[in-house]
Amino acid sequence: DQQSCFQIPRQEVELYDVEADPHELNNLAGNPQYQEVQQELRTALEQWQEVTHDRLPRARRPDEFDRETGQQLPAFRKK
Repeated sequence: DQQSCFQIPRQEVELYDVEADPHELNNLAGNPQYQEVQQELRTALEQWQEVTHDRLPRARRPDEFDRETGQQLPAFRKK
């Protein structure tokens, strides 16, 4: 169900073995066995962000459109 990724809160960190778990059902993030892999990936991401100047915003903007209907939310409509 594609829309569930918008409705069900997801974990902040996700790590999957896409060969053993192609449907990404078993999140390995937080599993001590994969802690080193997770740290390597985090370091690689941070280095890439530094090189490309691609940082996440400090605060997320609120959604401008309703997730179910796709209609623009009243707070964002031009008067």
